[in-house]
Amino acid sequence: MVFAPSMASTNSTSTLLASSAAVFATGVLSGAALYAAMERRNHRRALASTKPLNPRDPSSNSMHHPVAGLADLITRYQQKLYSKDVGETFPVRPVVKPGSVYEQIPGQCPEAPESYAAIFKDCEDILLPGLTHWASPNFFAYFKAHGSEPSALAEMLSSVVNVVGFSWTAAPAATELEQAMCDWMARLMNLPECFLSTSPGGGVIQGSASESLLCGMIAARNRALEGLEGAARAEKASRLVMYISDQTHSIGEKGCMVLDLPHLRVIPTRRGAADPGNYGLHPDDVAAAMAKDVAAGLVPFMLVPTVGTTSTTAIDPVRPLVEVARAQGEPVWVHVDGAFGGAATVCPEFQHWFDGVEDVDSLCVNAHKWLLMPVDCSLMWVKDRRPLLKALALTPEYLKNDFMTQVNYKDWQIQLTHRFRALKIWFTLRRFGATGMRNHIRRSIGLAKRAESLLLKDGRFQIFTPVRMSLVCFYVAFGGRELNEALLRRVNDSGKMFLIHSVVDGVHFLRLAVGGVEVDEWNIDHAVEVLSESLTALVESSPKWRDEYMAYRSLAPAF
Repeated sequence: MVFAPSMASTNSTSTLLASSAAVFATGVLSGAALYAAMERRNHRRALASTKPLNPRDPSSNSMHHPVAGLADLITRYQQKLYSKDVGETFPVRPVVKPGSVYEQIPGQCPEAPESYAAIFKDCEDILLPGLTHWASPNFFAYFKAHGSEPSALAEMLSSVVNVVGFSWTAAPAATELEQAMCDWMARLMNLPECFLSTSPGGGVIQGSASESLLCGMIAARNRALEGLEGAARAEKASRLVMYISDQTHSIGEKGCMVLDLPHLRVIPTRRGAADPGNYGLHPDDVAAAMAKDVAAGLVPFMLVPTVGTTSTTAIDPVRPLVEVARAQGEPVWVHVDGAFGGAATVCPEFQHWFDGVEDVDSLCVNAHKWLLMPVDCSLMWVKDRRPLLKALALTPEYLKNDFMTQVNYKDWQIQLTHRFRALKIWFTLRRFGATGMRNHIRRSIGLAKRAESLLLKDGRFQIFTPVRMSLVCFYVAFGGRELNEALLRRVNDSGKMFLIHSVVDGVHFLRLAVGGVEVDEWNIDHAVEVLSESLTALVESSPKWRDEYMAYRSLAPAF
């Protein structure tokens, strides 16, 4: 039986439900109002507990006090870092175990604001002791990022104005300063007029040489496939070949991975074949590789010569390599990687390293490697900007404006965001001047030659490739790779200096890369002294190495 309530009971129930709903709604609304009131109160308390940054109220927006505190921290850090008392300075490579810094950092951010004093103290107590100190005058590894006072100040100002210069209208002054700084640097290195902003080409400041090469690869591929669609485009793309040497930076190989390019020719370098005493890329080897690929139905589309290789600072001959590339049936994009060595061309005596660059499609120089600017600051120039823009330009509706014919740097790079990097070039070049920059390069090379001379004077070291830039490549003359590796470990574990190694042509050697305005003759002499004392300790600790040393000494006329 189905229960059917009477009309009276139905009305009573409806009234009860309506009354209950009203009470419930009132409760919900009252609760919501109470919750909102509590949230407003908590928000007011939070605002009251911290002074808002109000540009109209100098007393609450002054950065003088925290900047002074940061300046004090930086001063203490640099005094300790540059100290010639080994007991006072930081170990160049920290004595830390993986995870030890992470364990000192709380698991979550603080609920309440903390003072700058507390933040600076933790920087000094936790972070600085756990850093590998790239700014140390005893850091001789990799190619060190050379900062300077004016460039550091520029970075601070850049962070404060915090513009994002993806287009001219988004940052007019930043865009035009970048054009001007690319022109300043081009003229300082005596680059051809075709790379100036007033020409069909121009410059852009990328984050790294890797980004510069990758953008060049994208433009080169797009140019090689221009006019093709669908299956025809895919078919030709499968036949494109890129050419690098066995000393080219690893981004050459990684770029092919990123772009899914199936054919990469890594051409072996030969000692002295193209670069006296070093390992350059010989034009005949490139020509032979290209001819073989063309005969197989493949399409050469890109060649990457290097001016200043990472391992030994070898210099590939630009002009002869360009001539090989231009002899192909289809245009081959030539990108010169001058990330390190290109910086030296601010000095007239080294500008011949770029001989033939007027015929390349693009080139890059890392200002953050040898030109006294912190990362990131990689200058890239193109002879003709149109292929680059065709490959990378994309403007959604919300970025369209009345100034689209101006330089919009979003179209010169992969990402949209574009940092205000030109400011540190402007500060640095104005503070040092062209003369100061040239003196810095020459001084660095002189210090490297001093290290080379002292190592040879020791009698137990041999130079792998002659010093040309600010890099010394050397190895122990006896004991083989095992002793060289042991010496590297001992030196780095001491904390007195930091080196790395490389292997070229089957030879394991150590690299001592000089750089930075903070390095002087004392640091060079100290580095060689540490190497000499460490080698002596190793030889004396091993009968095997002692015997090998005595055998070497009996044959070496220097002894």
